[in-house]
Amino acid sequence: MRVWANTTIVGPLFIGIAAFLPGCATVRPVEAPNEPVQAMTSVDGTAQRLAFETRHGGRFGWPGLPDAAGAVLRLTSRGWTGPDVTVATLTSQNPNAYVLADGHVYMTAGLLDLVCTEDELAAVLAHEIAHLEDLSGFTNADMGMEDRLRIEVEADRRAADRLVRLGYEPTALITMIERLSSEQADGWARQRREELISFLYAQWEGGGIGDIGAASPSYCEALTGHDR
Repeated sequence: MRVWANTTIVGPLFIGIAAFLPGCATVRPVEAPNEPVQAMTSVDGTAQRLAFETRHGGRFGWPGLPDAAGAVLRLTSRGWTGPDVTVATLTSQNPNAYVLADGHVYMTAGLLDLVCTEDELAAVLAHEIAHLEDLSGFTNADMGMEDRLRIEVEADRRAADRLVRLGYEPTALITMIERLSSEQADGWARQRREELISFLYAQWEGGGIGDIGAASPSYCEALTGHDR
């Protein structure tokens, strides 16, 4: 989910490491250390971020955060020109992830309950990070539903490309779209799923995505489990 520059939340969207994902076990929030409240400036918007975090129950100290940060570094390791990305977790049980235009990515405890594998975590992160490659999506709070869906589809495609380049399973993104269907606008999950499957098939049949190649056995096996 993108958060607009004026911090209004629109349209739901959707991380971590396998050591902290024992079969999608329930995440038990642990209160994070108190952080000093800073006055908002036109440069960093700290007060706006703190207000956003408060609306979603505040932060909690998830043990997998260091590994999540490592995944972010990997996902932004090749030709990344966007802002530095910082990951944090929120106590909200609403399963979702959010990204701010300044590079802050948030995952809720409810989301962590639904993410079961490292590939699924990477898929969620890759999607949120993909929004930072096109900041125009953060600046127009009056955008219509059709344009918002288009932005999500484009982010899915960029995320899938990055996942393949780095050796992750891109069909994990399809899995997460389906798993979070109830958190999206009506019909969005189906449309995003269909668009992403068509994109992945086209890349497979065209010889691959990026410099990895989509014809690997794992890619083919996973993709053939999803009908066009």
